[in-house]
Amino acid sequence: MRIDFYGDLTCPWCHLGWRRLHTALQLRPNLSPVLRWRPYQLNPDVPTTGLDRSEYLLRKFGNAERVREVLQTVEAAMRLEGLHVNLQRIRVMPSTYLAHRLMLVAESIGRADAFLQEIFISYFVQGKHVGDPAILREVAQLARLPHTDIDKELDNHAPHPEIAQSEQEARQIGIRAVPFVLFDGKFSIAGAHDAVAFLPLIDLCALQDTPL
Repeated sequence: MRIDFYGDLTCPWCHLGWRRLHTALQLRPNLSPVLRWRPYQLNPDVPTTGLDRSEYLLRKFGNAERVREVLQTVEAAMRLEGLHVNLQRIRVMPSTYLAHRLMLVAESIGRADAFLQEIFISYFVQGKHVGDPAILREVAQLARLPHTDIDKELDNHAPHPEIAQSEQEARQIGIRAVPFVLFDGKFSIAGAHDAVAFLPLIDLCALQDTPL
């Protein structure tokens, strides 16, 4: 079974969706799925220097009251998951392009969960600018990525073929928001649903993979 998880690294719902998908897979311990992180930039036009987050949120949601409602919803969902965040500390809406480059390195060596955890803490708890190469270097080191790979990805300004391919595939599928989870290229579910919501699709794929 192949599971493609399309997500962005500063999207709180993507972090929740990733965790809940893992919880669902733990409920099916006899399966051995191949889970892949598929990069998706919700805001591909954000510059490397980032944008003022308060201004960004006001433009996106229209007014301060709506922004407060959205942030309260995120915080409540995180608390239910046993996660603590400090969204008020976030000052910059970052580009996630460099972070995705490092995430692909982390995934290739089995450190995806470690890197996601460090990104989560740096951004949602500490409010750091995770589009800044210096901050990303710290994050990658905490996640124990190889120094040579960190330098290679942060110093490389050429387009990343896997990121380009992932985003092209997302457009072809018709993805407009993340998280978006695709099972065996056939069945999909969008959003950070509870773990049990993933089980019917997991079971369906497992059934189709079972020899008659």
